[in-house]
Amino acid sequence: MKQLAALLLMLWIGCTTAQTVSGNLLPGTTGTQIYAINQALSSVGAGVQIHGFDFGYRYSFGDTQCTATNQDGSCSWWMANYASVNVNIRDSENISILNQTWSHQGVWQSSNQSYQYRFNNTRDITTLGTFKMTPSVSGNASIYNMYSNAVYTVDPCAADPLSSTTCSGYAAAVFAQQCNSNPLSDSACPGYAQAYFSQQCSSNPLYNSACPGYQQAYYDQQCAANPLYATTCPGYATAYKTQQCDANPFYATDCPGYAVAYHDQQCSISSLYMSDCSGYAAAYKTQQCSLSPLYATDCPGYAEAYLNQQCLLDSLFSNKCTGYKTAYAIKYLVNLDPAVTTAVNSSLTTTAEVQRNDPANVVSATGDATVDSVVATPAATSATSPVSVINAPPSASTMNSASAPPPPPPPGAAAEQKADAKKTEGAVASVEKKAGGNATAARAAATEKAKELAKDIGRAATMEAQTATQGLLVGLIGYVPGFSAYQNSTVPDALGATVAKQYYKATVDNRSAQRQLSGANETRWKQIVDSQYNKE
Repeated sequence: MKQLAALLLMLWIGCTTAQTVSGNLLPGTTGTQIYAINQALSSVGAGVQIHGFDFGYRYSFGDTQCTATNQDGSCSWWMANYASVNVNIRDSENISILNQTWSHQGVWQSSNQSYQYRFNNTRDITTLGTFKMTPSVSGNASIYNMYSNAVYTVDPCAADPLSSTTCSGYAAAVFAQQCNSNPLSDSACPGYAQAYFSQQCSSNPLYNSACPGYQQAYYDQQCAANPLYATTCPGYATAYKTQQCDANPFYATDCPGYAVAYHDQQCSISSLYMSDCSGYAAAYKTQQCSLSPLYATDCPGYAEAYLNQQCLLDSLFSNKCTGYKTAYAIKYLVNLDPAVTTAVNSSLTTTAEVQRNDPANVVSATGDATVDSVVATPAATSATSPVSVINAPPSASTMNSASAPPPPPPPGAAAEQKADAKKTEGAVASVEKKAGGNATAARAAATEKAKELAKDIGRAATMEAQTATQGLLVGLIGYVPGFSAYQNSTVPDALGATVAKQYYKATVDNRSAQRQLSGANETRWKQIVDSQYNKE
């Protein structure tokens, strides 16, 4: 027997029969050949449907052989050439499906034999067992080129469940296909969790702290939300300055609100910082009133300051003026009886000498220091004479009154002056009553009383006693001969005369002028003004 061809697995699809015929499945080259059908076709895959087999072989015959000879050497028995092939197909239960033998005989001939066998019903490969071909020869015969081909078709659904929607595995195949294409197509897909994580991280690195780039993304997010998150954030310096300026506008001079805050701070320290400070008007007024109660009529101490000012200008302004009664007497005692004049002058001169000799124990003879100085100053003409009164230089207060109006009198000043006049009139009336209405007698009585009172002034030990005595003396002066000639005389302003003589110009009363200065400048200005009166 010739060698059998090597096993070749060849696949082709019959377009007209939709069948595939396998290559030669016989495992050997000589002798009986057998193979397990499902193993031989295992490479085809699942779902193979077997329709039958195609198989065949080639036989060859030569001359007949002499198997016995005669004595003479001639052939007595010739053996015929014979060849046969048996095909046996069994199922998976080892039950024979096909068992058939094909026989041939002859001489000097050869032939290829091919056969087809088809199952009545297509069979699944798993239901088949073995395919077996058994050759048999005699004489000068041989069988070779045996082959066996399975005729089968592959189930499309088994090969590709997606080939039809009717395939039993179609849904599973679609699912697998979608999952392979995109694991995110279904949460049940293998790899869905990892694919979803990657997707979310790609979309937003802040999705999870395990995402690549999470740290940088978190830093950027925090810096964007608040540049103060880290000193390395873009805009940190600007944000820090804004924060500090918001907390305290004094952090830097270029902070928004610095100017307003500084203004408010200075105003809180002193309402006089600027005129728009809250309470500036009240503080300014308080300041000016403290510098001069004459700044406004409602300043504390205005009435007392006004009285003192007017008394400095004219001791006869009010009976409350210190030295009022003495000045009154000086003005109107010019033509008194010589004895009275001598007594008054003597008393005033004695008091002035005491003052000069011991200023610490000053007892004012007149109640007014200015008047005291005038009375006590030695002069060619007596301080109480008509010449010294009338020819006195104009006082500073008189000159000031021409350039700046005097401050208004305090409430009730006019009423007090009227009351003082009424008291004086009462005193005079009392004298007249005692004189029985006789004018001559009244004047005589007043003159005598004045003499006594002038003596009492010299004997008075205290200023209060002098003032009380002078009060009675003044009330009687109106009855002294020559009184009416001096009603319009002026009481000399010794201080004003001295200043006018020194500077040859009117004295400027800076307090009355009410300069609109404030703070340290006003204080300094006052020191400058006061210094001109402190010459030694």
